[in-house]
Amino acid sequence: MRIKNLLFEVDIIIFLVVNFNLLLRNNTRRSLFNIIRGVSNLKNKSCFSVIVDMIIKCLFSTARFTDYAYLGFYNMTIREARSYLNGCRYAKVQRYLRSPEVKKLLNDKVRFLTTFQDFVKRDFFYITDNTKSEEILHFVERHRVFIAKPNSLNGGRGIELVDSKEYPDIQTLIAFLLAKQLVLLEEVVENHSILKKFSQRSLNTIRIIAIRTQDEIKILRAYLKFNLNDGVTDNISAGGYACPIDTETGKLIKGMTNSSSLLNVYLPYHPEGFAFEGEQIPFWTETVDLVAQVMLALKEAFFVAWDIAVTEDGPIVIEGNNSPGYTDLSSISEYYYVKKAYKYAKKSLRENTTKRQ
Repeated sequence: MRIKNLLFEVDIIIFLVVNFNLLLRNNTRRSLFNIIRGVSNLKNKSCFSVIVDMIIKCLFSTARFTDYAYLGFYNMTIREARSYLNGCRYAKVQRYLRSPEVKKLLNDKVRFLTTFQDFVKRDFFYITDNTKSEEILHFVERHRVFIAKPNSLNGGRGIELVDSKEYPDIQTLIAFLLAKQLVLLEEVVENHSILKKFSQRSLNTIRIIAIRTQDEIKILRAYLKFNLNDGVTDNISAGGYACPIDTETGKLIKGMTNSSSLLNVYLPYHPEGFAFEGEQIPFWTETVDLVAQVMLALKEAFFVAWDIAVTEDGPIVIEGNNSPGYTDLSSISEYYYVKKAYKYAKKSLRENTTKRQ
């Protein structure tokens, strides 16, 4: 068993391939150079000594060189660095944790909404080449203000809040939507009153990273997300902020952050003046139960980051994301569950393949 674990932890082939690709691309190479300079300034060390430290720690933990900053290896011993789920290990496990069928379903927003209507609990309409303007008009009559999205993009990019009253007629509105490829129209979801104070404009969702093993569905991490930059979406990549949530109690445990920066800074107070720590997420037990239900309903879902909105009537599913960031899963216990899920997924997918044959 120790030999098997060692082979899983130390995969030199993946280490070489991942880091070689990292060094080949200009943007990731520049990012690496910025990391080296940043750590050099932070730790008051020469760039050469930082490079040597980075190579040694990343080699012995078989990590991506960029993990040196993202996971904070510059503040760790080699033994501590080895306990993390890093980029190379993530590259190894995600082949099985992200089944092709689940990946396809989560990337197709319309198919997901249609399949899991009982969990998303909101009205939507998809514009196709055969859609008649009268059909769009019926949706607009039900929802004067609505959310418009591309069907396949992620990260909150391209999403707009549309007020149909701002357009003189339905043809002008349709022309606007098609010009921006906003083909998925959704009913606006309202935040629970407790969550509105974090941002009045964005839908403030709960990001829950869930993993499925043979024995259980485990919530590894949870965050409250919101936008303070007048944006419609709460995605960090689109200008949003995040506050970590205690997965047992549903209470905020830190301040807000908007990046995985070198200093990992969390601001303890909202711009409105109230503290984040201790704030209770409403319907937390129901939210956790909802995630478990949708994980079970989605066959071959082993590792998904769910975005859950909490309304006055309880939680609903907004979407599922295929690629939870491994930099969020830094503790030893989280890495333990990732390995358990990897073994279960590998076994399950092989059994399902055999059955189909």
